[in-house]
Amino acid sequence: MDHIVDLARWPIDRLQDPEGQALVAQCQADLKADGMFNLEGFLKPEAIDRIVSDVVPVLASDSFTHERRHNIYFKKSVDGLPEDHPVLMEFETSNCTICADQFEDSDIYKLYQWPAFREFLAATLGKAVLYPMDDMLACANVMSYRAGQALNWHFDRSEFTTTLLLQAPEAGGDFQYSKDLRSDAKPNYAGVVRLLQGEDENLRTIR
Repeated sequence: MDHIVDLARWPIDRLQDPEGQALVAQCQADLKADGMFNLEGFLKPEAIDRIVSDVVPVLASDSFTHERRHNIYFKKSVDGLPEDHPVLMEFETSNCTICADQFEDSDIYKLYQWPAFREFLAATLGKAVLYPMDDMLACANVMSYRAGQALNWHFDRSEFTTTLLLQAPEAGGDFQYSKDLRSDAKPNYAGVVRLLQGEDENLRTIR
């Protein structure tokens, strides 16, 4: 897999070595401090070129355009809140998506299936083990955002998300998030409203 991942810089296949243990420790510290960690240059440039050449034609000819209006919860209602509560304001989300069965010969799917990648993610997240999904529609997706498209504000419905940037945008494309905005015990509706109104003091932006 060293033709795909820069394993000299990011030794995810050597977690028992001091370098691998240091990487996991740094990722865990970043997760605690920032709610995420970022491995810049994780994929080798030539691997990105191969992946892009594999998926861009499929995105152009055979992608599913996903368009929907939704609130931040992806729910029509929230218990105890009126329908016009500002926390339930709606946004537009739109992107173009292809699924793993459309690129299963690509390096991106080989990376998804690589046991060392799962073991690294499990270690950073403090999980005993992670398993790949059998569902080829959901296990790995490639999404593109064209002019005017965006993934709008939402709470992830999965425990964690792994995102690989394959092409940077010519303009726009900022990744924005807020850390520790709510919990199961404390929904923090006032804080959610501040986020939606652009007043969250903890808003973070990554290029």
